[in-house]
Amino acid sequence: LYYATGAGHAPHHVEPEWIEKYKGKFDMGWDEYRKIVFERQKEMGILPADAELSAHDPDVPEWDTLSDDAKKMYARQMEVYAAFLEQTDYHFGRIVDYLEKLGELDNTLVVVSGDHGIPGMPRGKCNLYDLGTQVPLFVQWGARAPGGRVVEDFVNLMDLAPTFLEAAG
Repeated sequence: LYYATGAGHAPHHVEPEWIEKYKGKFDMGWDEYRKIVFERQKEMGILPADAELSAHDPDVPEWDTLSDDAKKMYARQMEVYAAFLEQTDYHFGRIVDYLEKLGELDNTLVVVSGDHGIPGMPRGKCNLYDLGTQVPLFVQWGARAPGGRVVEDFVNLMDLAPTFLEAAG
């Protein structure tokens, strides 16, 4: 099963009821929000406890330098983006639930990854302007790859092709 969503890519179309639950959640701005997410990821064990927050991207204006109108616009964009991702997650969950109902979830190789990444780009050297970023990769395949652990290895999506071919028999 290959399921590719448009999540994360503009335009972000999502019903108002998904958006409204995020109203005001990003009013503190992206500088403060990235600190919150960073700390949450450390608490969850996704990042090492001694990880340090990277420096602010100089190509992104600091939140406090924006006009009030710009802050409102960007906060709303973050609300819509969050709603779009939540809706995507909800519908992906419906697929997973259905596979479980069919008794096929343990027989299904589930790979979830963001896009953007350049083959051969050295770790730590990717950025959006190079048409690539480092993104998380989540894998679950029943007892063969049960998940629940963090692996810090660098993997390119092209590296997964042999696994897919082996899985297909």
